[in-house]
Amino acid sequence: MTDFSPIVQLWFNTVLVWIGFGTVAGLMANALLPKGKPEGLYGVLVVGICGSCAGVFLLDYAAKYANIYEFSEINPISSVGLFVSIIASIVILLCYRFVLLIAYYFKKKPVNNTAHNLKQTQITQPTSQQSADSTKITENLRT
Repeated sequence: MTDFSPIVQLWFNTVLVWIGFGTVAGLMANALLPKGKPEGLYGVLVVGICGSCAGVFLLDYAAKYANIYEFSEINPISSVGLFVSIIASIVILLCYRFVLLIAYYFKKKPVNNTAHNLKQTQITQPTSQQSADSTKITENLRT
């Protein structure tokens, strides 16, 4: 079996670290905000990894913008990186739940269209002319 080059091994280890700490951040965010969507391992994993990437990226960008070099080049292994990852995962989780709430609200909102309601009443309640025609048909069928 051949060994990978050092660059590939470093990249692979970095990706595994981000996935691992992203999962921890997602689990912590889901533990702090229980009983809601997303449910399951994949939802927590995606929220955690996205929160980990977004949180560390935003902290790194803010540190470089403010010329605070002790926070630049932050990774999720550090305590500050894990804390920021958890906070970003919570924000992503809240945004996701808010979007689901808005979608549920608009899905359940009744239609307030009078033409639509008029068609529904015509279909469900026959007029007197239609009922008279139907009685004539049934009388003709009996004879």
